[in-house]
Amino acid sequence: MATRPQFSQIVYSEWEPEYRAALTESDPERLREKIRMAGLALFNRSQVIGYQPSPERTAMHEATVTLRALITHKLGYPHPAA
Repeated sequence: MATRPQFSQIVYSEWEPEYRAALTESDPERLREKIRMAGLALFNRSQVIGYQPSPERTAMHEATVTLRALITHKLGYPHPAA
């Protein structure tokens, strides 16, 4: 049985550098900008690859969820559903 590759094992050059930069930023002011840039990179890539299921699309979804968690927990913004 084949296993799904873990996100960290795959490199997506179009959006991953901005995403990784947001994950490692500790300064709140710079974090806001890095999250914005990562979100923009994810959006731009989604426009290129479309919405068909793929390993990259799954990784992009996971990255988006993680960025939302950063916004909520590190920047103290309300949860989008609140």
